[in-house]
Amino acid sequence: MTLSPLQKFSRTALVLPLILLASCGGSDDSDSATARCLKTHSGDCLTEPELANRARQLTTAIRKNLRSSPGGAQNWARDAVNAYEGYAHVHLMRGGTAGASPGAGIHIGILDTGIDLKHPDFAGMGTGSRQLQEGAKREPLFSESHGTAVASTAVGFNSGIAWGADMTMFSAKNPDPGRGDYVPLTADLYQAALNENLDILNMSLGYGPGQIDRRSFSGNVGAISSTWTEAQVRDFYGSNILNVWEQPDASEKTILVWAAGNNHGRNRFNAHSPSLDAGAVRFIPELQGHWVTVVATDRSGNIAGFSNRCGIAAQWCIAAPGERVRVAAYEPSGLNTNAYQEQNGTSFAAPMVSGGLAVMKQLFRGQLSNTQLVSRLFATAKKSGVHGNSAVYGQGLMDLGAATNPWGTPAFMGAGSSLGNSDGAGMATSFVSLGSALGDSLPQSLHQQEIAAFDGLGAPFWLEASNFTVPSDGASVATRLNRFLAPPQRPAIPENWQFDFQEKATATETGHLALTHGASRFTVAGPQGTAATLFHKPQDLEGLTLSWTPTSLPAFTMEAGYLNENQSLLGSRGSGAFGQFSGQTLFLGAGLDAAFGDWQLAAEGEIGQVNPSLSHSQFIDAISPLSTSAFRLAASRPFVKGSTLRFSLSAPLRVHSGAASLSLPTGRTQGGTVVGTTLSAPLVPSGRQLDLSAQLDLPLAGGDLSLGATRSTQPRHQQSAAPEWTFFTGYRATW
Repeated sequence: MTLSPLQKFSRTALVLPLILLASCGGSDDSDSATARCLKTHSGDCLTEPELANRARQLTTAIRKNLRSSPGGAQNWARDAVNAYEGYAHVHLMRGGTAGASPGAGIHIGILDTGIDLKHPDFAGMGTGSRQLQEGAKREPLFSESHGTAVASTAVGFNSGIAWGADMTMFSAKNPDPGRGDYVPLTADLYQAALNENLDILNMSLGYGPGQIDRRSFSGNVGAISSTWTEAQVRDFYGSNILNVWEQPDASEKTILVWAAGNNHGRNRFNAHSPSLDAGAVRFIPELQGHWVTVVATDRSGNIAGFSNRCGIAAQWCIAAPGERVRVAAYEPSGLNTNAYQEQNGTSFAAPMVSGGLAVMKQLFRGQLSNTQLVSRLFATAKKSGVHGNSAVYGQGLMDLGAATNPWGTPAFMGAGSSLGNSDGAGMATSFVSLGSALGDSLPQSLHQQEIAAFDGLGAPFWLEASNFTVPSDGASVATRLNRFLAPPQRPAIPENWQFDFQEKATATETGHLALTHGASRFTVAGPQGTAATLFHKPQDLEGLTLSWTPTSLPAFTMEAGYLNENQSLLGSRGSGAFGQFSGQTLFLGAGLDAAFGDWQLAAEGEIGQVNPSLSHSQFIDAISPLSTSAFRLAASRPFVKGSTLRFSLSAPLRVHSGAASLSLPTGRTQGGTVVGTTLSAPLVPSGRQLDLSAQLDLPLAGGDLSLGATRSTQPRHQQSAAPEWTFFTGYRATW
């Protein structure tokens, strides 16, 4: 038995390498998965911490810009409900145009006294139509327009939350029960408003103490009472109005937002629950889900002294600023067209919530139903500190930043699955790390393809699919160094049987055997020119190659090989929603040596066929068989005094046919079913890497000094990648 030359060399070599990389876009073998990024609407690619930081920066910039507008600094309410962060999230997810017009495309109705549309606070609004109800005045005859003030806190540029929304003011004839000429609102008037295809209808009106004179209730009624019954409330309103509010035939129910009332402390009355209209939801189950009652807070975030509390309607109630809030003022004389004032009342807290709901609906592209928006509004409200007292604040203080931000850890769901009934794959752990042979194929196929991830409340958030693919880094520096120190050579036919074992061997080949890097090798070679090599990497790879070099033609070698990858496909690995890859590869190779004068020439090439397997994938339905190839040409010439000059041209392993069938989630239905798109993603890289290398070996001080350089065109099989240069020098001595 004879030791192989490799065994001898490994015991006697001393190598001192020096490596210099000069490239554009080159990298080493670091873990690229940690550098994955998420693409914003503007095209910036940001890691998750960078995305959070960008949101903070945008929040600060938007706040500064809006507060620098005339009167903007007086709008403390936006800070109180975290509106600026909400605008930043819209900007990041929907783009700057949408971010500059919060609520765009959403229709808010306001049932009130009328509106002064000439007020500059409405200049930035999506629309500002006015629809007069029968008998209503075009403008109120008193100096203050309640409707103008209410509308401004919903859609006013300086005073409101959602100035990009469409708004319709439904002017009713004296709808305030506190006025002596009060005209009750009828079912027909409510229905007329709801017929206008509204997303949200705001009603900042209601009953005060002593304003209900019906047999159904007795006493100085300024708040609902737990002693009341459903039958009493139904009898008070009658079936017509309740049926309109319930909207039983609507495919998408309009959200009804009510001011809770300003009855606390009036005439020593303690309004521990909302007033009658706002609190009707407590007794009528059909109203629950699309109904929001709003209490008012002061500048410190505490409940306003005048405000009704949430009380027994806490489940459907939320808090928003309503004391000394900046509103647009109506000036009937026409002398002051830029009038603002501070007002108190739940009348002005309610439209802030209406505006917040409009921003939420805009962000989620209408994929959350109105009842789901209400649930999200309640779930994301601030519940810390005093706002955790549900008897006063109900669900808490509205937090538009939290409502527009992923709640919990977003996850991917497969198209066709039902939210809440399926386990999702974590967004942070879902990616494909591509092997060298696939190059930039999948990122190219998924470029500008949108996918949706879903947060803990089922809301969709959109990302670019290609950001979850990690392109190949190509050969590592260590692999390049080993190729430089020990260029691939076919062994000569041995005179006797030889056995060789290498543990965790370095793969210096450029073809299919490059996939065996780190695998142990056991080789048997015989004097007949036959050789066999077994490869094994625990839990990762097994393989076998058989080669034959005819004794009558020792310059020619044929090889056949089989590789079984258990956790990868041509070096590519999937995780999370992309599933786990494996593959079986059969390949054939041939090599030829020749002499031309003093030059020794070599050529070798390989072709392969890969049968992929896939498991536990939500995104990839199937991967077709893949065809692969690689080649290498080499020339070397000895010179005087033992020096040698070497040249080589090689093309690393590359896929040249094959595709993946994908089914990607792109959103959801309002019923909670994940919808998606299907596409065929070619797995062929855009380019073909060619490595042109030159190496000079010089004898020096009893050893060899090697100098080498490699120029890689279209590195990592990326057509648009700039050429890369790699320079090596090393000293090798034996003893």
